[in-house]
Amino acid sequence: MAKKTPNEPVGIDKAIARLFDDMEGVDADSAEYAKMMKMQIKLHKMKIQKKEPFLTPAQWLPIVGNLAGILIVTNFERANVLTSKAMSLLIKSRT
Repeated sequence: MAKKTPNEPVGIDKAIARLFDDMEGVDADSAEYAKMMKMQIKLHKMKIQKKEPFLTPAQWLPIVGNLAGILIVTNFERANVLTSKAMSLLIKSRT
């Protein structure tokens, strides 16, 4: 399987690029060009609507886990005398 380069269009971007390539060979006054333009507008609207979430559920899990751990440790430290360990318990980012 070939690896995709970062500049290679994928999904809707690929369909839009292919449509623009097809539009180059069509006269701008023709009915076919008008159909292609309407399709391009629909594809662009679909691209705008299909946005990926800021954080995926897989990314939320370590965040919530870290915050819960910090709250548990700081509440324990408030009740008992103990040096701060909260920052050393954080999971390091793997990016």
